[in-house]
Amino acid sequence: QRRVRGDMVEFTEDEAALYDRQIRLWGVDAQRALRSANVFVKRCGPLGAEICKNIVLSGVNSLTLYDPRVVQEEHSATNFLLRTQTGHTFANTAVPNLQILNP
Repeated sequence: QRRVRGDMVEFTEDEAALYDRQIRLWGVDAQRALRSANVFVKRCGPLGAEICKNIVLSGVNSLTLYDPRVVQEEHSATNFLLRTQTGHTFANTAVPNLQILNP
């Protein structure tokens, strides 16, 4: 793959296309900062799920999610990241669904 160079960070053509809108909006330096960012989120309720989704889609280096609560059936109605399993922790249920968004 050809690499598109933005200062010191190289993006593949696929990455440049994927993050094109963000790069045009706030520039290569900001996207480079996002690519190196490690983000910690505590709790993954309905608002936390939206925040996690947006963080993952922005292209951060890593997202650590901490939420030891156990998913109950009623949670799946209000949280799109928890629709697959009950009886597991919020974090263990949400992480695979977040990984699908931006592997």
